[in-house]
Amino acid sequence: MVDGQVYGPYELASDPIFSRDGQHVVWSATDTGSKREQMFVDGIARSAGHDVIYGFHASRDAEHLVFIAQRGDDVLVVFNKEESPPYMEVKDLSINPSGHHVAYRGEVDDGWLVVHDDQLYGPFPQVSGPAMSPDGSRLAFGKKLESGKWPARPERCSMIYGIRYSVRAAARLLLAPGRGEMCGGRRWW
Repeated sequence: MVDGQVYGPYELASDPIFSRDGQHVVWSATDTGSKREQMFVDGIARSAGHDVIYGFHASRDAEHLVFIAQRGDDVLVVFNKEESPPYMEVKDLSINPSGHHVAYRGEVDDGWLVVHDDQLYGPFPQVSGPAMSPDGSRLAFGKKLESGKWPARPERCSMIYGIRYSVRAAARLLLAPGRGEMCGGRRWW
């Protein structure tokens, strides 16, 4: 139910999320007949059926959707109805506010790929979740050094897209708007 309007019936439905502008509501639900899960925006189906859908995000205006879907053993990222190649696992899925750029990491046989739109990086044995700039044009992520350790001091940092970063094991990386610098938690490096 959204603002008194009843939708469904569904066999099962996810918790709804509002678009960033607050004008639309997005959810996934399993159809009682086909048993397939679909994405809905304001009650209108916006995806083909999948076995399972999770980790979904919408653009500010809910025109662009990205989500993780499972079909059999394959884990896919679906971005604006386009499906990625299959992965073993997908983590850290994000979409920029305009909905034109997506980033995530996907596990393949050789390790982890970092995906930014159509650009692939890796595979890496271990890599942190990617951080995307608000306009979606820049991406940063951490990867282990060849020594097997994560960089801890700026002089031992790596460069990705010209951004200097340092990684702490538990820190979530965030882009500083307009500065092209990375931070972990509240500490700047």
